Amino acid sequence: MLKRFKKCLTIVATVLLLSDATQAIEKSRSINQATAKDLVIAGHLFRVGVNGVSNPVAAIKTFNEVIAMKQQVDPQSLSYALYQLGEMYKFGEGVDENPIIARDYFNKVVTMEQQVNPNLLSQALLQLGDIYKLGEGVEKNHVIARDFFNKIIALGQQANPIARSAALVDLGEMYIFGFGVAKNPETACDYFNKVIAMGQQADPMARSSALTYLEKLNKK
Repeated sequence: MLKRFKKCLTIVATVLLLSDATQAIEKSRSINQATAKDLVIAGHLFRVGVNGVSNPVAAIKTFNEVIAMKQQVDPQSLSYALYQLGEMYKFGEGVDENPIIARDYFNKVVTMEQQVNPNLLSQALLQLGDIYKLGEGVEKNHVIARDFFNKIIALGQQANPIARSAALVDLGEMYIFGFGVAKNPETACDYFNKVIAMGQQADPMARSSALTYLEKLNKK
């Protein structure tokens, strides 16, 4: 599930041609009127592109401009820019892959905790959990990973459903294989059943994994 969030962006931007977005944001910059929200939308468009055309380098530059605004930036715009930069460094979009830098950006989102939309917060927590679970740029640490996954579960219905279902599967796997916890098949089943109970809200990959694990566990 390394790239499960690559296509899961939290802002649905206005449908504009990328060239129009570029012209609009450059005009705003020239008269110092570009707001953090303007830059976030522009960064989003640069990253995802329109009609198959994207510009990840421009996206990184734009998201960094949001961060540089400091006191002038609202928490939601700042946390979104930080998260996007984290993903881009994790997946190597416009920059070399660097999980350590990615982790730092995700950590900054998490430290904003009370100011961040729970949907985005849960995604940052999942990214951090994955980094420690898989040992991406850090030593593997299932205990730290488990803590991040549990924080997603604690957000309840406010969490992003894809992040929540993925975290439930990750926790279930830990109890099956004894990663960072004592093996406990019953607890694992509880986590997998919670994924199934989410229905269509669950990430399809997480739902498929939960069903596979439950089938195997029920045969024992």
